[in-house]
Amino acid sequence: MTSTRLHTAPSVDSLRGREVLFLAVAAGLATSTSYLVQPELRGIAADLDASLAATSAAAGLPILGYMFGLALLVPLVDHLPARRLISAQLGVLALSLGLAAIATHIYVFGAALLASGVCASAGAQLSTMAGKHAPPEKRGRALGAV
Repeated sequence: MTSTRLHTAPSVDSLRGREVLFLAVAAGLATSTSYLVQPELRGIAADLDASLAATSAAAGLPILGYMFGLALLVPLVDHLPARRLISAQLGVLALSLGLAAIATHIYVFGAALLASGVCASAGAQLSTMAGKHAPPEKRGRALGAV
């Protein structure tokens, strides 16, 4: 008689206050990156030698990217290892923000902001993780905090 063992991850249903705080800060930082450039549009337009209209359009791309991320990436957290998915998204978020910071052309700047918006949806995935891994009696509080 042979037994088949399914590979299951160890239970993590024990999020504590510090861990919830970490998830909340990480989610807030990831999501807030979509709004960073808006106060500096005139300066960015001058640096990129672009029109204010083009720079304003580029500044709206992170929000569009965020919507794409919510639609395409957030559902993956239930099908792929969340640790790898969210880590990859946060890494690409950092790289795309770095690219936006050094961009010398409005199209590169816009593409980098669009990518950063897609990856900023990691904040929503962190919220899902908090709800999934918090003890049942603290699930609502953890989900609300993140």
